[in-house]
This record gives sequence, C-alpha cells and structure tokens, in this order.
Amino acid sequence: MNSFRDEPTEWPRPSRLSLFLPILDLADASLPEAPEPQTVRQNSTCASFVAMLKPVILTAVGSALLFGSAPALAQLPQIRHGEPIGGTLSPTDATNGDDAYSDAYVYHGKRGERLTISLRSEDFDAYLFFAKIVDGLPSEGTMQGDDDGAGGTDALLEVVLEEDGEYAVVATSYSPGQTGAYRLALLSDGGIGGEGGNASESTISIGTSIRGSLGPGDELLDDGSYYDLYTLRARAGQQVEIVLLSNDFDAYLSVGRLTDWDATLIDSDDDGAGGTDSRLLLTIDEDGEYWIRANSLGEGETGAYSLTLTEVESRPALAPIGALAAGEQRDGELGPPDPRLQDGSYFDEYVYRGRAGERLTIDLESDDFDAFLVIGRRVNGAFEYLEGNDDHGETLNSRLEYTVPEDGEYIIRANSMAADATGRYTLRLRSSR
Repeated sequence: MNSFRDEPTEWPRPSRLSLFLPILDLADASLPEAPEPQTVRQNSTCASFVAMLKPVILTAVGSALLFGSAPALAQLPQIRHGEPIGGTLSPTDATNGDDAYSDAYVYHGKRGERLTISLRSEDFDAYLFFAKIVDGLPSEGTMQGDDDGAGGTDALLEVVLEEDGEYAVVATSYSPGQTGAYRLALLSDGGIGGEGGNASESTISIGTSIRGSLGPGDELLDDGSYYDLYTLRARAGQQVEIVLLSNDFDAYLSVGRLTDWDATLIDSDDDGAGGTDSRLLLTIDEDGEYWIRANSLGEGETGAYSLTLTEVESRPALAPIGALAAGEQRDGELGPPDPRLQDGSYFDEYVYRGRAGERLTIDLESDDFDAFLVIGRRVNGAFEYLEGNDDHGETLNSRLEYTVPEDGEYIIRANSMAADATGRYTLRLRSSR
C-alpha cells in the first residue's frame, strides 16, 4: 500500500500531492510548497473534477461555488468491481497541475472492502491516484498514489475502505504530456457476489448447481440489470460447460479470468442454451481463479435462476497441437476429443511465431465441413480474437490475409461453422514481408 502521507517531504514529484488538496492550508510545515498556478483546459467530462483537485487553481470559495458536491460527481463515469475499463489519455483530456493528462472515475465503496486497483499502459508511464470524496471534494487523509507498483511502468494500489461512500480513481501519466491507451481495473474482495457477499460465500465448483435469485439488494450494472458474481478455481486442461437457466427473466451469462490485480472478460452469452437461457463452454488455459456472472439481459429483471457447472471431456491441457512454420502444411481432423467452443463446434489450435510487418496468407480447406479460420493471441491466459474468415470465394473453405502487428506468438485456430461438425482438413500458411 502506498500512501502520500508516508512519503518523505522531498518528493520526486511534489506537484502530485497538489492534485488532491483543493481546500488545504498549504502552510502546513509537513507539506512541500505548492507549484505556481496554471491554466487548466476543462474540455472533457472529467475536466471539472480533475480541476477541482488543484488548489493552485481553485480557491475554497471557487470550489464550493463551482462544484458543491453532487453535480461534479454525477458527471463522472463509474468504475466497478471486475469490469476493466479501456481508455485513452489524449490532448482532449483535462490536464493536472503538472500538465499530465488525466481521466477520473468514481467507485461506490463499502466499509471493509479491500480494493486492488491497477493501471496498465504500453504507451506511457502509468500513475494512479485514489481518494475518498467528502462533500464533493477529495479527503486529504485518504489520498493514495502509485507509480510502478504493478511492475515496469504500470501502477498498482491496494487499499482497505474505512467507510461507505464515493471514492475517486484517477488515471494519469508520470510525465507531462504523455498520451496513449490504458487499461484500468478494480477488484474488490467484498464486491464479489453482490451486497454483503464475500469470496467464501460466492464460490462455485465444477460438478455443482446453485440456485439463486436476482433482485433488490444485488449489485447493478450500468444498464440497470441485477447480477450475482461467483468465483471458480480451475486447472489447466479442464473444459467446463456453464448453464444459466431461469423461468423469470432473460438470462445473460459472462465469464472471465481473475489475477492478483486484474479481471479479464473471456466470453458472454445470451440464448446459447435455447429460449432465453444461457450456455458457455469455458476452456481453462492455466490454473487459477475465474469469475462467473449470473445476470439478466434487461434492466430491472428479477426472479429465480439455477447456475450449473459440468466438466466436459477434452484434450489434456488443451495445448496447441504444435507449432506451424511459414510454408508448412498440416493435415488434421476435427472431432472428439477436441475441445469445443461455446457454440458446440470443435477446434484445433496451432502456434505461429510472427514478426512485426510480416504478411500472412493462411488457408483452411475441408471436404467434410464448412471451414472457419481464426487468428488470435493469448492475453492473461485468455484467447483474444484478432481476425477470422468463413467462406473464401465461392467455396466453403477459409482464407485469412493478415499483417502481423508486432513480434510474438499467434494462435491459428482451425474450426467449423456448425456445431458438432467433424472431419478432415488441411491447413497452410505462407509468409512474405
């Protein structure tokens, strides 16, 4: 845990503290001198909030007149447990006291929650802020910040909330003027399973079925739908069928990966089990914890549901069949015991090590089934779809023409369009620069 109050008086970045002291006696001897006033452009939805954090710009009177409490906070986007946010720092964002672009979010927290907040970016050196909001302003005693706590140039904060209320999470950069994409994630041990829930009460195991209900008292998504969240501990090589059934509402099912400081969505489904029920097939790529969200499709829908997890026989470890090299041809066959996607179709995976700028032509041909070809990557253990193709020309075969964006390993997936389709296939890959 990293608190500004624990840092020495001589800081590498003294202007950082000024972001979180809108109404503070700067004569306090324990604090460094505030920087000179600067002009702030308020040209984003969070501009007023970020500006509010700068005592060098806003006086106590000005803050009270401009932002009071609710109006400023109501305009900020919310960040929620287990729902990562992909954002971008750019010149259209508000700037803080040292001219670093900033995006601000609000979290509605509960006393006793332990939060893990991460900010990651490949484009800039991430810097993360956190503070309790009191009367519409950041509370001095709750301010925390971090630069490289997640390793490299990524930021990580771990905090325990002392009371219910609204908390500010600010994503910014270490240096002035830095821009680029980022990923902001928040995990809460008290946020799992809805109000009053905790991880031990909201775990689910493979081979079990849980009966629950959605309604007032459960957590709400931004679309106004209720949800319950469960955690699953699984081993690499397992394949799990997850089914959400309800006679009372249109079921919506989501599943993702949990790590120490991140939550990644893997897949979601509306009507995969037929009617208004949901079904997903989860392929476990590595040991660890996964989250499962039982949700409704519509706003405010309530009622009872059942959530069932069943292990499906699959190829051990679900490892790719092997490496695929440029100029190589592979003959294979889809069918048991190959793994299945959530639509019930079999697939085989091959690994190709690509180079930035390389142009690939990949063909998947079969006389037995309608071919579907996909290229993707592994991100935090989950498969990330990059591009796919069904029918090339007038045939049922597939062709992908893909330019490799960066050096690394890529997954080529030989798949069928239809569920349960089986048969032989030929996979070819050509490369040029």
